[in-house]
Amino acid sequence: MDGAIALFSSARRHGNTGQLIDRIAETGNIEVIDLGEKDIVPYDYEHRNRADDFEPLMERLLGHRRIVFASPVYWYSCTPRMKACLDRISDYLA
Repeated sequence: MDGAIALFSSARRHGNTGQLIDRIAETGNIEVIDLGEKDIVPYDYEHRNRADDFEPLMERLLGHRRIVFASPVYWYSCTPRMKACLDRISDYLA
């Protein structure tokens, strides 16, 4: 297993969160995955969403010992893309 990988989600790639994760990634040799470049649809109880980018992303994540989640705070929560990814992670574990 590799060291660390980061999931990044923000409406502004080079905003404060993007700059911070890029600096951390450069210092720690961490791969950054921009969720804005992935097609991850919301959680679906019928599992009709299996053709999107989520399962290949999970296979990459599971190859790492540490996962960093980087998102600005939007109304006391993470970005909608990050939230969809977190919801899908919960589904994936089941």
